[in-house]
Amino acid sequence: SNRKVTFCKRKKDLIKRAIELSRMCNRQVSLLLHDPETGRVVHYTSTSEFTLVEGHRAMVAAKEREGAFEQFTDDDYDNLCSLDFRGVRYKKKVANNSQFLDQV
Repeated sequence: SNRKVTFCKRKKDLIKRAIELSRMCNRQVSLLLHDPETGRVVHYTSTSEFTLVEGHRAMVAAKEREGAFEQFTDDDYDNLCSLDFRGVRYKKKVANNSQFLDQV
């Protein structure tokens, strides 16, 4: 079916992007894809040491630290597409600097 073909193409691209993210940013990446219809699971991890268990431990630890955990769902799609992360960081920096200047 068309969905299977689309899934195969997008899966390959998603895994390639995960590999690029891991290599270019020196980050551990874990990706899990599950097809509820067939029960098939595809798992990618950037290193053999970074298992799903290790990823879960890292997530639990990050949830305990303020600002260290981000989670996204399909509901976040429109917001993610409209954000310019570089601009957001720059605006935060400018806002922080102007706050600092106001205090001086």
